[in-house]
Amino acid sequence: MGFRPVSRWALLAALAGCGNTTTPTPAKDMAMMQAQPDMTMQQPQPDMAMPPPCDPVKQDCMNAGMPKCAIVDDGSGMGTLTTQCLAETGMKMLNDTCTRTGMGAMSIGMDDCAKGLFCSGNGPLLNPVVRHCKQICGKDGDCTNSKCLGLTQIPPYGICIAPCTVFGTDCGSNTCASLLPDVDGMTGFFQCRMAGGGAVGASCMANGDLDCAANMICTGQMNPVCTQLCDASHTCPNGKTCKPIMGVTIPNNGGICQ
Repeated sequence: MGFRPVSRWALLAALAGCGNTTTPTPAKDMAMMQAQPDMTMQQPQPDMAMPPPCDPVKQDCMNAGMPKCAIVDDGSGMGTLTTQCLAETGMKMLNDTCTRTGMGAMSIGMDDCAKGLFCSGNGPLLNPVVRHCKQICGKDGDCTNSKCLGLTQIPPYGICIAPCTVFGTDCGSNTCASLLPDVDGMTGFFQCRMAGGGAVGASCMANGDLDCAANMICTGQMNPVCTQLCDASHTCPNGKTCKPIMGVTIPNNGGICQ
């Protein structure tokens, strides 16, 4: 089982509750692109994209009227993200609740977080979505006790999200069952999310992982369904086999039931 291409992961991860309401639909805030059994992470070639105009980690915008380097949709309609110098429209700090302006993909980066932060519904993923200002990163090492969720490709930038351990206790009343792509483009990690009500095999077309009960992720491209996570202590039902997810480490020989 591998990943979908990073550009599609990035759009859903970045959408994180698109719109200008305080209770956006969780379908637009799916924290990841679901893993697919026959697809591997695809890295673009250097000539496929122009270099971004600013560095959101260094915050190198020189225009005093547009001092904030933000991660934004590139306007191509292809679900790819880039960076752009914008006016600073708020001073919300790390982990403060935040608000976006605009609708759909065009609201990405248009928020009231201070420079170096990005308004996201990830970490943990809740229903309804609650957005917070997250630190922008270029590698896992930029984050403290977190990993860098990949959003852009060339150069790679993302946001710091706390990882969790599948079948662990670090999510409290939530579940560690939302798969995210790392900014390295090759690996992934899990974040905490609110558990839904869908059983194994139930459709998760509407809200992705949020439709599924605890310890499941939403898999499949055309007709996605809730699929059980597994390890040596949590075996698969109905004769299915616990198979590893490429690029993702689940302790105790963990994986997904197929």
